[in-house]
Amino acid sequence: MKTEKWKLLIAGITSGLCCLTAVAGAGAESKTLFYDAFDLKEMNASWQVKDGKWRIEDGYLTCDGAGNIRLAMEFGGGWIFSCRIREREIAKGCSEISFLFRERPGVYCSVMPRPEGAVSVRKGGDCIFWQWQERSEPVKEVFNLPVEKVKFKYNEWHAFKIVFTDDALLQIWWDNKLLKNAPAELRPISAEICGSKYAALDIDEVKVVPYELPERETVFADEFQDLTAWKTACQRNGEEVADIAGNTLKPAADGWVCLNYEFGTDFEDSVYITRETNIGAGTVLSLDVDGDNSGHQLFAVLMDSDGESHFVLLPAITWQGRKTIRQNIAGLANQPDAPGARSAIHWGGDGNQVLEYPIRAVTVGVSDKTDQFTGRGSIGLKNVRLLKTKGPASR
Repeated sequence: MKTEKWKLLIAGITSGLCCLTAVAGAGAESKTLFYDAFDLKEMNASWQVKDGKWRIEDGYLTCDGAGNIRLAMEFGGGWIFSCRIREREIAKGCSEISFLFRERPGVYCSVMPRPEGAVSVRKGGDCIFWQWQERSEPVKEVFNLPVEKVKFKYNEWHAFKIVFTDDALLQIWWDNKLLKNAPAELRPISAEICGSKYAALDIDEVKVVPYELPERETVFADEFQDLTAWKTACQRNGEEVADIAGNTLKPAADGWVCLNYEFGTDFEDSVYITRETNIGAGTVLSLDVDGDNSGHQLFAVLMDSDGESHFVLLPAITWQGRKTIRQNIAGLANQPDAPGARSAIHWGGDGNQVLEYPIRAVTVGVSDKTDQFTGRGSIGLKNVRLLKTKGPASR
């Protein structure tokens, strides 16, 4: 693996990455977790006003000027948040409507529809930023997610929807049109609405429903029964080096394996394991992880039939204990957004920026976060799997 690629990818690991294909949760509308059409005079007890003069007026929730209001409910798994919004221009200035979706204190996803015709998404806490807009000049950043501009008009109602699926795919919909998909490392459990500083904001028909995963089948599975199939490698200061004693893959109890890591520099360090495969399909990468709550970054790399490698961002290890993580990889098989577009998440091989089956090798690893960290630790791994949605047309 080319050293310069690892430097770019891991150093930019908290940047917006690949664009993924649209998904639909079958039966997602069958159960409603929350709904408020603001038909009553008094505000639902689930709403908590943090600041601003929020009130119900003419059948919708409204606030003149700046104000924050929180939906004091927690949702697990994947879910869909939707509402109608209208902004009434009352003063000149930059409008800043925000929808915050919180995972825990200090870690959130902020979605901001802009009257100038763009939607931006920020992840607070880990400084992930996705900017979605048209650009008049070529983008110089390594990571970029361009989309069409939205039609945002004052004094008109617009439909907004955000989808957090349980296999780490985020979707933004505006006026019933899908703007873009993005990786969603975040697992939000609550929602908050922030009103504009310079305009009055109206909200109506707030609804939260579960996102139900489509039925899937396993097309590849490795339970680490043969550790000789996996080759361990590591990097120090962004350079691949001979195996260091502290970076090892060892058997553990109950069919788990222990990936021990030793990060020894103030710059980019990582350890990863790779095995050869021949996987002819798959849209979701699944992995059981026994986390150490270190905050270090999980990642994967898939090498396709033409020798091109494709980087997959997995969640930071912010939990203690065992859990299954899933990452949608369908978008890796899509053509680039524009002819000649290049992305640092693809490198080597034929260089066409497209994951082409069969997958010839799978890599799973952990990188230090922050780069200044030095020390040792270990995580547990089990059940590396590739899944696909059941159906004749599915990969």
